[in-house]
Amino acid sequence: MIPAKGGYVETGNGSGSDNPYSPPTAAGEQQRSDPNQAIAGQSLTTGMVEAMQKTQGWVRFLAVLLFISAGFLGLFGAFAVIGGIVGAAVGFEDVSGFGTGAFASSFGVLGAVYFGFGVLYFFLGRHLIRFGRSAQQFASRAEAPDLQQALLHQQRFWKMSGIVAIVGLSLTILAMILGVLVAIIGGAAAF
Repeated sequence: MIPAKGGYVETGNGSGSDNPYSPPTAAGEQQRSDPNQAIAGQSLTTGMVEAMQKTQGWVRFLAVLLFISAGFLGLFGAFAVIGGIVGAAVGFEDVSGFGTGAFASSFGVLGAVYFGFGVLYFFLGRHLIRFGRSAQQFASRAEAPDLQQALLHQQRFWKMSGIVAIVGLSLTILAMILGVLVAIIGGAAAF
């Protein structure tokens, strides 16, 4: 601000910053801060370090469960796809009344979905393992960059978990709708 006739006039770019070279911002908009910048008056505490130490075991346990689930889903998915292909080629007996091809292809599609979820679970486990390693490094050194790296891996895990949940819920709703349609069509064909 500079003195002017009748009061003071604000100089600069409207960002509210003392730096005249900082980029302008709209009224009410907050500037993004540097993620490496320390928060004024804040420091790392022993409670933070202890919380990260206590988290490591559970993170590894859940990551191992995700890897095991990924393996089972991937195997089941691969066998289901192969079974669907072989069933369509051999002429698998069909109990649905829609013909052999429909049953075998639905088995193959289900297998592909299971295989896809196995791949997603693998990547979720990988994010947890990386978070666990970063948390361990933070717990041993108690430095802010290690905490930042651990939180970044945790953020990626939760983002991917949300995406997996949305996809799973969407596929469940789609399967329910298709199940109702198949039952209606199958019932109509019986008459």
